[in-house]
Amino acid sequence: MSFIRPLVLIRPTNLVILLLCFGIPVQTSAQGSLPVEVRADILMQEITDAVKTGRNAEALERIGAYRALEREGHKTRPPVLLFEAKVASERGEHERAFKAVEDYLAVADRSEAGYQEAVRLYSGLKQRADAARVQRVEKLMATPGPLRDLVQNMVDIPGANFRIGKFEVTFDQYDAFAQETGRELPGDRGWGRGSRPVINVSWHDAQAYIEWLNRKTGLKFRLPSEAEWEYACRGGASETYCGGNDAGSVAWYLDNSGGRAHPVGGKQANRYGLHDMSGNVWEWTQDCWNESFQNTPNRSARTTGDCSKRVVRGGSWDSSDFWLRASYRLRLDTGARLDVRGFRLAQDP
Repeated sequence: MSFIRPLVLIRPTNLVILLLCFGIPVQTSAQGSLPVEVRADILMQEITDAVKTGRNAEALERIGAYRALEREGHKTRPPVLLFEAKVASERGEHERAFKAVEDYLAVADRSEAGYQEAVRLYSGLKQRADAARVQRVEKLMATPGPLRDLVQNMVDIPGANFRIGKFEVTFDQYDAFAQETGRELPGDRGWGRGSRPVINVSWHDAQAYIEWLNRKTGLKFRLPSEAEWEYACRGGASETYCGGNDAGSVAWYLDNSGGRAHPVGGKQANRYGLHDMSGNVWEWTQDCWNESFQNTPNRSARTTGDCSKRVVRGGSWDSSDFWLRASYRLRLDTGARLDVRGFRLAQDP
């Protein structure tokens, strides 16, 4: 007498756990429907197993996947950062190791077991990083080109511990990154590239550019916080726009742009020598969106709130003068690419 054996249905989460028990790595596609914290736990187990068994290349690959969860608002745990620093150092990836140990020391508790080890690792890596940074900057500054211009045009802001770009990042400066990394070039709507501000870049595109630029130069570029942006925009004055009370003299906007972005630096600078902070293109900041603007200690970026949206400031070639005001703020999805959005860099000492 024949019969059909009943099928045993396994829930996706149980299947993931079962695969891990047999040492089978679970790919991102299998984890995609799981909550971000669960995916982080799975990756943490895979990282730990790879480190214990000396599979360093695999460990770094899984750490990269873990840190990518930061885009979804997950905070990387200190042990992961220390794993990354130690394994990258062993593999001779000193720049990655230095960045990871810096990140670890910024968030770790001094009582943690690995803290003193991290301090020693940092000391050795910093000497190497400083020497490499000097060599890269010297080489960069000796070579005419858009990246040298970018570095030369960072402006010290009085009364603050950061620098900010004299101009918005241009197509020339962004295209160097896209071409070297094989990324698709952002569209320019037929207006031309060169010294026009790069457009059609998302917040994530800006972060990828910054990561590449920091590796290439050894310097510490980033997006400005919203508070830093407004402080730099106002230039120590209380004017309506960034640089004055007459929109037409400081900004390309709806009334004078001719329906397009213009080469950077074509309008009057503000008191700190910064151009186009009102108009031309909206500029991404680091901050998560919050309904009200409150200055933070040390003008740091706000990392809580709706982090699927980030603050943009300054208005654009398509904005009315109302949107150009130094105080006006707007939110935008981090993945949005629009022809009115670009970015400006900040730099730490």
